[in-house]
Amino acid sequence: MDELPCFGSTDSINDCQIKIYGENLVSLKYNGSLSNDIFLYNISSLVVAYIDIPNLYKMDREIARRGAKLLRGLGNAQYVRMSNGAIESVFLAENFLDHLPIFRKLVHLKLNMVIGACTIGALMDLFQRSPNLESIVFSKGIDDDLDIRDNVWKLKYAPECLFSHLKTIDLHWFRGIKTEINLLKLVLKFAPVLERINIHCSKILLQDMNKRNEIFKQLLMLEDGPRVCTIVFL
Repeated sequence: MDELPCFGSTDSINDCQIKIYGENLVSLKYNGSLSNDIFLYNISSLVVAYIDIPNLYKMDREIARRGAKLLRGLGNAQYVRMSNGAIESVFLAENFLDHLPIFRKLVHLKLNMVIGACTIGALMDLFQRSPNLESIVFSKGIDDDLDIRDNVWKLKYAPECLFSHLKTIDLHWFRGIKTEINLLKLVLKFAPVLERINIHCSKILLQDMNKRNEIFKQLLMLEDGPRVCTIVFL
């Protein structure tokens, strides 16, 4: 079997150990609330992984431990899509960095969540452990409570290392708020090989051409040197 299309959707059986041996497994999709321990063995051929875990509304350490363990088995994946709950599970697990491998093969990351203050720390740790990341998709946008200031991020996260291979960024639900613009400015500044930014506008911003042009000019001012980055409003 080279594809495990979906499992864990009902979690009707609880507190069991599910062991998956996937020597030829290429694609894996998990959608559930981590009611069981999941062990992944011999999945060096894994290319694509979708991990969808509901938001962790309470500090459930057991669920967090299971989530971190599941992510630990994805070290060879090249394309990963994960939800807010998946990121939270890593952040809530004790000694959470010990649970994360170095995702050396990870090239494409899709974040199926709103990026906010509660998840940004764990997300940055994930970026740091993904040294060859080439594309990031923020499919649910950025929360306006996120503090993105150049001096703060440079001290905490060393973005010049995080984004050294980044070529493409997709930002959905873009409203043109300060937090979103600061994120794009940060990426433009610290991603030396960035080739393209796809900005998927909200309905309101789509109707405001003047504001889009103003944002475009702000981002264009950050371009310097021989690099050419294409910025597209969609």
